[in-house]
Amino acid sequence: MRATPRRIGAQALVPAPAHPPSPPRLLALPYRPLESPSVARKTKEARPGRVTPKGGTARRKVVASAAAGPAESGRYTAPIPREFRVSPWWVPALMLTFFIGGVLVILLNYLNLLGGPANNVYLFAGLGLIVAGFITSTRWH
Repeated sequence: MRATPRRIGAQALVPAPAHPPSPPRLLALPYRPLESPSVARKTKEARPGRVTPKGGTARRKVVASAAAGPAESGRYTAPIPREFRVSPWWVPALMLTFFIGGVLVILLNYLNLLGGPANNVYLFAGLGLIVAGFITSTRWH
């Protein structure tokens, strides 16, 4: 196949290339693993044991405020004894009353025993009683 000349401007005829130019080749660089300066170097060997110094005071600044309550000391606080954590007898009784009442209202609504056809108001009332039972259960110790 012969290259046909083409005109560039009014000056001269330049022969067209016989085939299109190939894309430029990427430079072949030798492989080197990436070295990232953001990765911390290991400076010490890991040893078992305590990391922070023993003893001392808490290094937190506590800002005193009337709404914040008592200031934290940073020391261990023992758990509350069991005799102070016991709920009154009426908390579990109220919780079970709410649960059973909610389930009964929903069942009686679908059995049409609450006067008239099934109504969404009774359904929401039963679900509200069940939610009240769950809220009461969070106060039971």
